[in-house]
Amino acid sequence: MASSDDDKPLTPEDMRLWLRDEVRHVMKAADLQINDATDFVTAYLAGKLSPEQAAARMSRYDERWGERALEVVMNGETTNRQDIADKEILTKLDAQRKREETSWEESMSRIGNLAGKHQRGS
Repeated sequence: MASSDDDKPLTPEDMRLWLRDEVRHVMKAADLQINDATDFVTAYLAGKLSPEQAAARMSRYDERWGERALEVVMNGETTNRQDIADKEILTKLDAQRKREETSWEESMSRIGNLAGKHQRGS
């Protein structure tokens, strides 16, 4: 495994620093997302938002944060189930990401083919 900056192998210190930063970023993102959801739900429960306003805020939340990776791979199954092992969830996540990558590559190929046909037709 080589670093992207050069061809030197990653050191244990590189990995430690990467992990520290990754945890910091994931936790900050989770904090922002939880605060965002809590803000509009609390406002709705306190009567400060109408049902329509709450629905609009929820829609904005969904647009901002997108689908959660676990939600996509679990297809409605709850991650609180005790019989679902972390490994099974990670396997499903890897498979979903591969499908998305393949779908993206196929889309780009179709766009390239259409652009080529358009150029030849001009």
